[in-house]
Amino acid sequence: MRLLLDLLGKTHQRFVFQRRSQVLARNISALLEEGSSVLDVGCGNGQIAALMIQEKPSLRVTGVDIHARPSCAIPFALYDGTTIPYPDRYFDAVILVDVLHHTHRPAELLQECVRVAKSNVIIKDHYAEGYFDHKVLAFMDWVGNRAWNVKLTYHYLSRREWIDLFKRLQLKTEKLYEKGIGLYPLLFKPFFENGLHFIVKLKPLSTETVNQSQSRHSQEST
Repeated sequence: MRLLLDLLGKTHQRFVFQRRSQVLARNISALLEEGSSVLDVGCGNGQIAALMIQEKPSLRVTGVDIHARPSCAIPFALYDGTTIPYPDRYFDAVILVDVLHHTHRPAELLQECVRVAKSNVIIKDHYAEGYFDHKVLAFMDWVGNRAWNVKLTYHYLSRREWIDLFKRLQLKTEKLYEKGIGLYPLLFKPFFENGLHFIVKLKPLSTETVNQSQSRHSQEST
C-alpha cells in the first residue's frame, strides 16, 4: 500500500501539480489588473502566487493560510480559517484557489474575502452534480493534499448552489471559465477535468453601486 501511495504522489507531482499551478497562475493573473495588491487565501507554499507574479510582475501578492508550510514563496500570515487579519477593502483583489470546498461554512469565508477586497474576488473551485462527481473530486483532493496535513471536508457544491451563494452575498459574475481551462494532460481530461472545474471573477454589487454613485456625483459637479 505504501508503494502505491508513493507512486500516486509521484505521478501527481510530475503530471498534474506543476501543470495545474502554471495553468492556474496564467488564467488568474490574466483576470487581475496591473499593479494590483492581491490576497491569496489558503496560499499553501505560495507556488501559484509566485507563478502569477512571473506572468504579471507588477502584482503584489500576500498570502494567508491556517498552516505554515516549511517554506512559502510569498509573504504570508497565519489565520484561523474564519477571520482574515486585515482591514476592510485592504486589497484590490482576493483569490481563493480550491479553498472553499475545504470549509463547511463557505459563505462565511467568502464574505470575509468580500470585506477585504476593494474590487474583485476570484475563485477557482469545483462543481459536483452527483455521486460520481463527489467521488472523483474526493479522490483528487486526497491525492493532492494528503502530504500537507490539509483538512479534507469534501464539501463540494453544485453549479446551482454556487449561483445561489453568489446571489446571497450580492456578487456579480464578471468572468466565468468552465471549459477549456486545461488543467490536465489529454489522457486525464475525461476523468478529472470535464465539467468539474471553474474559475470565476466576482464583483461585489455594493462596490459597483458605490462606484456608479461616485461617477454620477462627479458628472453632476462638472
